Amino acid sequence: MPSKDDIDPTYGEPLGEHWDFDHNSAGPIHPDVAEIMKDPDAPFGRDPHGHSYTEQQYAERFNQLGPKGEHWYNFPGNDGAVPHTKVAFSDLEQFKKYFGDQVDRVGNDDGAYLAVMKDGVPASWEERAMHVDSLGDPRNAYRIDRLPDGWRIEVSEVAPGLGQPGGATQVRILNSDDEPVSVRDLKKKWGVLQ
Repeated sequence: MPSKDDIDPTYGEPLGEHWDFDHNSAGPIHPDVAEIMKDPDAPFGRDPHGHSYTEQQYAERFNQLGPKGEHWYNFPGNDGAVPHTKVAFSDLEQFKKYFGDQVDRVGNDDGAYLAVMKDGVPASWEERAMHVDSLGDPRNAYRIDRLPDGWRIEVSEVAPGLGQPGGATQVRILNSDDEPVSVRDLKKKWGVLQ
């Protein structure tokens, strides 16, 4: 299996095996997400020629079947980042100087990915390059309030993927073991997010 850091030159082409949706994958769209969609006519994104994907075309490319039949999402490698764009800050004030302190997340609190809200404005759905199953998830905004000693804030540019152009600035907060910390723990256990 390729490393999560590898960039697959065939990414976005049909997979050898995939899983089909057993639910209405493009709806209902959560109102919070609908507000940040720039291209609501293409909920499955667009191919490299600008044509909107159908549900089946999307499933063939981005619904990866795991070795034991698991339903995985086919994200781009390198943690979803454009190569050579990852930068880590160990000083919260330096991070805030460049990116401010406002971030948000589409999805539940179990995940670790956040997006920078430049001047308080959320990144669009398309710039986040998320799986279509997240269209029904809420969006929550936070402020980064503190950074424990030895922790870092990793920022990077979201790579094109899942039929979307990407381009948002994504954020992961890494603990002293260099492991991403979930939003739930950042809020409740560590008081990093308010």
